[in-house]
Amino acid sequence: LALGEVSTIFLNLRWFLIKTGRGESAFMKIVEGMFAMTFFVTRIVIYLMGVGHLIYEREEILDLLERDVIPSVFLGIDAFSIAAGIILNLTWFRKIAAMLVSSIGKGRKKTKKLKGETIV
Repeated sequence: LALGEVSTIFLNLRWFLIKTGRGESAFMKIVEGMFAMTFFVTRIVIYLMGVGHLIYEREEILDLLERDVIPSVFLGIDAFSIAAGIILNLTWFRKIAAMLVSSIGKGRKKTKKLKGETIV
């Protein structure tokens, strides 16, 4: 789970660029792309791989429950938290992807045609 925080570096850098008036810079586009990429890789791909591993090892986890190694309430809280994490990450990524698409679209709208020449 801590690996997912790698994307926070770019989220904080994005915030800094916006607050210092550099929200429209070329560097901002790079930061937004890196934020979206690291968020997707760490919080979607790797997180879901971890969930898949838990599902694969479910018999071993349930065995711990049967042997009273862990209380069932803790397993329930853990399962709920993992499911909530999946929902939150997918919801946030949808918003991040929309932000990235919007940012790319703004760059294209700035391109104007004047007498057959493209001015950027």
